Amino acid sequence: MFDSKLLFFFSALGVFNVLLLALYCFTKAKTVSIYLGLLLIAIAIRVGVSCFYFFDKGLSPIIIQLGLMANLASGLFLFAFISSNNGKILRWQMNLLIASLWVLFLFGLLYPFSSHFRTWDFYVRYTFHGILTLLVLTSYLKFRSLDRMNDTLIRLKYFVLGSFTLVCLSFVVSLYTNYVLGPLLFSLIFYGAVFLILKKKQLIKTVVRKKYANRKIQEALAPDMLEQLNSFLIDTGLFKNPNLKVRDLATELNIPEHQLSQLLNDNLKLGFSNYINNYRVEEAKKMLLVNNKITIEAIGYEAGFNSKASFFTTFKARTGTTPNQFRKQKLVQD
Repeated sequence: MFDSKLLFFFSALGVFNVLLLALYCFTKAKTVSIYLGLLLIAIAIRVGVSCFYFFDKGLSPIIIQLGLMANLASGLFLFAFISSNNGKILRWQMNLLIASLWVLFLFGLLYPFSSHFRTWDFYVRYTFHGILTLLVLTSYLKFRSLDRMNDTLIRLKYFVLGSFTLVCLSFVVSLYTNYVLGPLLFSLIFYGAVFLILKKKQLIKTVVRKKYANRKIQEALAPDMLEQLNSFLIDTGLFKNPNLKVRDLATELNIPEHQLSQLLNDNLKLGFSNYINNYRVEEAKKMLLVNNKITIEAIGYEAGFNSKASFFTTFKARTGTTPNQFRKQKLVQD
């Protein structure tokens, strides 16, 4: 009894987590994420029904029918997910997907499993498996023709396609061994995939840290580089550009972006935004002292801040007083 409960727990655990992952996909509100969410729900239903059927042979026929239909629907959603380009699929592909789902729904309604058991068991089941196999093969062909511009999405599709194939193979193997092996292997594939993703991210972070550690700026060169950077910013006034990014400044200086960031982080212990804001505050202080006719808000924009709020907050954080108080104090002293 304990073994059965343990098997049920592990085989059902993967299904539960995939459903949570599907809900997360829907929160992204992107077409490609919705296709992936639908695919995950279809897989979860298929595997879940198999899991419950193994432990309860008296399962309602409508539940068994739902599992078989979800099996075919997963192939349709897989093709839609793989075919999506920038989150969309072609109109004819969308129409085919919708029409196929309607046909599947109507067939299940007109020829229910409970009333046509022999038809489903001897014909429909194998037909569904055949169509699913064709959909998987078509998805592979479609994947090879995709635009490789979005590497992140391509890697996700490759991962989903490979994982889906493994899930299908696990159920084929379970037909010749033990049927619960399908749901169990599904859970193992899911958690194994999660582990590999986390491991890969950690590996990438380690490689990046080593990569930049080997390119550390020599301590003897850092003071000269900082002096050149300071002179360049003062001479050009580039810090007054409210949209200035680290890559823009690196391009102007003709040095790699990561090297500029490292120079500031390692030698000044400052991020790029804080470093540039120091120049903007100093510029604002000069303007507050020499020009009483320009409004304080205008001075903030002239110094390079993109809003009144960011100017006031940054100025007070660095001087301990507001721009208005700073101007009044200097007037009193004079």
